[in-house]
Amino acid sequence: MFQKIISYLGELLERPKKNKKLWQAGIFLVVITPIVFLCVFSFYLVFQATTLHLFQEKKATAYLSATILKEKLDKLIVVGESLATRPRLVEDLSAGKWQEAIQVLKNIPQDFPFIDHIFLSDVKGNFMADLPQTSEITGKNFSFRDWYKGVSSNWQPYVSEIYKRAIVPERNIVAIAVPVFDSLGNVLGILVLQVLPETFFEWVKGVDIGSSAFIYVVDRKGQIVFHPKIPAFEDIVDFSMIGSTREVLKGRSGVNIFYNPVEKEKGLVAYTPVSGYGWGVVVVQPVKYAFDQRNRGLAIIVAVYAIFLVLSFAFTYLILRISIERYQREQIVRELNVSLAQRNQELLVLNKELESFSYSVSHDLRAPLRSIDGFSSALFDDYSGSLDAQGKDCLQRVRKAAQSMNELIDDMLLLSRVTRKDIVLQPVNLSVMAQEIFSELQISSPERKVEIFVSPDMIVNADKGLLRIVLDNLINNAWKFSSRNPQAKIEFSFKEEQGKKIFFVRDNGAGFDMAYKDKLFNAFQRLHSGLEFPGTGIGLATAQRILHRHKGSIWAEAQVDKGAVFYFMLGGSNEGVN
Repeated sequence: MFQKIISYLGELLERPKKNKKLWQAGIFLVVITPIVFLCVFSFYLVFQATTLHLFQEKKATAYLSATILKEKLDKLIVVGESLATRPRLVEDLSAGKWQEAIQVLKNIPQDFPFIDHIFLSDVKGNFMADLPQTSEITGKNFSFRDWYKGVSSNWQPYVSEIYKRAIVPERNIVAIAVPVFDSLGNVLGILVLQVLPETFFEWVKGVDIGSSAFIYVVDRKGQIVFHPKIPAFEDIVDFSMIGSTREVLKGRSGVNIFYNPVEKEKGLVAYTPVSGYGWGVVVVQPVKYAFDQRNRGLAIIVAVYAIFLVLSFAFTYLILRISIERYQREQIVRELNVSLAQRNQELLVLNKELESFSYSVSHDLRAPLRSIDGFSSALFDDYSGSLDAQGKDCLQRVRKAAQSMNELIDDMLLLSRVTRKDIVLQPVNLSVMAQEIFSELQISSPERKVEIFVSPDMIVNADKGLLRIVLDNLINNAWKFSSRNPQAKIEFSFKEEQGKKIFFVRDNGAGFDMAYKDKLFNAFQRLHSGLEFPGTGIGLATAQRILHRHKGSIWAEAQVDKGAVFYFMLGGSNEGVN
């Protein structure tokens, strides 16, 4: 069964005649895509699940902290109410004995270490007595304080905003204001308990919130009541413009990523309002720590998936390759005899066609060239007396061009037969040859000003005619593609690497994108449109074939609008040639 599947796959992969590689790649993708999809989809689900779990965990921590804080504030209210209803306290206040009344509460700071200061005020907010006792503010009115405004609005216990108290040492505190009533329900005064936030919030240390995370609390105005990194003696810090604070003051709870102005970095922030008090609890953990455990787990999953995908790719590719090779071997066995018989016949036909083509090219192109040369010669001989020096020079150039064309045809015909005829090697002075080409170009384009440099005495062993074609192509290309540069420069020189001479033609012309360098030496492949620069696109292919026949090579480097450099090497006995 497995063998049949392998054979069927091989036939399926090799059957198409066009775009076979694309067809094979398509089948490979059809097989492998479901595996990749499952890996990606499962990774996405794990990513979503772990991220959601992390967010829910932070949200739960914020909710737990807010619940604990509410319970503790409720207990503070209960403590304040129990103190405000002590009979002795009510009796002394009814008699106007403020100092005696405050002494009733003298043991309270020992019982509740987070209560730093206790004082009594009258119904108008005047400071009357306190523990520990201070005399500098006795009688001062504090009706402007938030605690007074809160408790006097409905004569119910009230938890104030954070504020800096008036007595020394000045520090940030929260006040619990509780009205004191007589037996008839008349308000006798106000009992105020000043709570130290840093002591009151000691319970925060017992909450498991993760590495480098912390909890802070804001009051109903968005001011920091407690923050582990903000000392209680500093100025009150306003966080009302922070995104998480704005949300929690609106009574919303949630989890998001916000910028932390204290740490000056982004953090994963969970926030929950404290029900009944208008405060908010915020849990913050820097992003780099918050997602660290999740990312480590995901990295392990990615590594496992990567190994699985690599193995899947390799196994799928192996199966497809086995299928293709099995089918190909079967095809080779079936077609080998027919192919061998046809090959000899095709070679005979091709050789005859090549000889016929060479003869046709030679005959059809030489005839008009002989006419051009002959009539130019006759015109020069018969009418030389009627022609001025410029006219004679033009005729000579026509004859020379016809003769050069004739030589070029000879060289091209020789190139077409290069696989059947040995190349004739002889010393060739590339420097002289290049100077001749540059002279012809300057005469043909006298309006151009080109800075030309040719290294002297560059002599190689090569076929002179074919090397002339190579240099013609390279130098003409440099001349052509630098035509739009008013300060054109062309250099023909060489360099040595590992004892071998590398010749090059450099220009500062249009250049080309190196991404297309593989197309340079293919026949009829052009990297510039005919509207930009004329040409047929066979010159570099011809040059490459000639250099390959010389056991050499050719390559190029370029940048768009910064010019190009074409390098070539000649093999054989050229290492020691000047």
